[in-house]
Amino acid sequence: MCIGGLAHVVGVEVAGDVVSLISRGRSDSHESVGSHDAAIRARCRRARGASVLLWVVVGILLVSFFRLQVIGRQEYRFRSEENRLRALTIPAARGAIIDRRGLLLAENVPGYSLSVLPGPVDSVQATLERLASHVGLTAEEIQNLVAQFRQRPTSSVMVRDDLEPDQVAAIEQRRPEFRTAVIEMHPRRSYPPGAAIAHMIGYVGEISEAELLRAEFEGYAPGRSVGKAGLERQYEAELGGSPGVHFVEVNARGSIVSEFGPRPSIPAVPGLDLESSLDLGLQQLTNELFPDTLKGGVVAFDPRNGEVLLLYSHPTYDPNTFIGGISTAHWTALRDNPDQPLLNRASSALYPPGSAWKP
Repeated sequence: MCIGGLAHVVGVEVAGDVVSLISRGRSDSHESVGSHDAAIRARCRRARGASVLLWVVVGILLVSFFRLQVIGRQEYRFRSEENRLRALTIPAARGAIIDRRGLLLAENVPGYSLSVLPGPVDSVQATLERLASHVGLTAEEIQNLVAQFRQRPTSSVMVRDDLEPDQVAAIEQRRPEFRTAVIEMHPRRSYPPGAAIAHMIGYVGEISEAELLRAEFEGYAPGRSVGKAGLERQYEAELGGSPGVHFVEVNARGSIVSEFGPRPSIPAVPGLDLESSLDLGLQQLTNELFPDTLKGGVVAFDPRNGEVLLLYSHPTYDPNTFIGGISTAHWTALRDNPDQPLLNRASSALYPPGSAWKP
C-alpha cells in the first residue's frame, strides 16, 4: 500500500512534470512562431525600403539622362566642340580711299599674316622662339607677345602681319615643327602716293590695349588693324568693315588636324570705299615743289563749295612704313626727330594765313 501510494504519488508528480513540460513547450512554440513572423515582417519592411530607394535612384538616373541627352544636348555638344575647335579671324578688306578723280590714295594688296593658336603658355613661348629666326622676332618682341597671350589666353597670338613670300615658304617647309602656327592670306594696306598724302590720309596699325578699352572700339579683337591718323582714323567705322570667323579642328596638343570644322565659316564684310575731295595731282606737285629746308603746311579750298583740294604738311613721312607694324628704332627716330615729321602743320600748327589773291 505504501508502495502503491508511493507509486500513485510519483505518478501524479510525473504527470505534473509532463503537463508542465507540455505547457512550457507550447509557450516556447508560440514564442518561436511570433519571433519568426516578426523577422519576416522586418525583412519585408527592409525589402520595401530597398525597393523604394532603388526606384528613387533609377528615377534620378532617368531624369539626369533626360536632362543631359535631351534638354542639355545642344549645350554639351557646344562645349565639346569648343574643346576641339579654334576660331580664326578672317580680316575684312578695308574700303579704298580715292581722290576726286578716282585715283587711288589707299588700297589693299595681298599679304600674309602669321599667328599662333592658344595653348599652354610654355608651348606658345617655345613656338615663338622657334619662329624667331624665320620671321625676325627679337627677345623683347617674344616677351611682349607672351605677355599679350597671358592677358587673353583663349585668343590666337598675332605674330606678324606682313610676312614675305620667302618667310611663308620657310615655315611651310617645316610645317611639322610649327603645327600651331597659322599662316593666312589677307588684304594688306598700301598707300601708292606715299609721303605726298601722309598727313591727310594717315595710316593703319594694330589696335592698342588702350584703344580696346574705348567704347568706339567695342567688339574689336586684339591684333586687328585700325586707323591711327587722318582719314583712316576719322572714318574707321565706315572703312573697317566686319571681320569673319573660320573654324579649324585641333587635337589635345593644339595642333590643327582639319581645316574644316563642323561649324560653317562666317564671311568677312568688306569696308566701304571713301571718295575724298582731294586732288592727288596737287598733292604730288606740292610735295615736289616744297623746299626740303622749310617747315610748313599748304591748304587749298574750292571757294565755290569749301571742298578741301589740298592739305599738305612738311616735313612728311611715308605711311607705308607703318604697315604690318613699325620697328621700335624707326618709330623712335620719327618721334624724336627735331623736325617733327609726324606733326600735321597744316591743321595743328599756328601760321599766319597767306593772301587769297595778290593783284
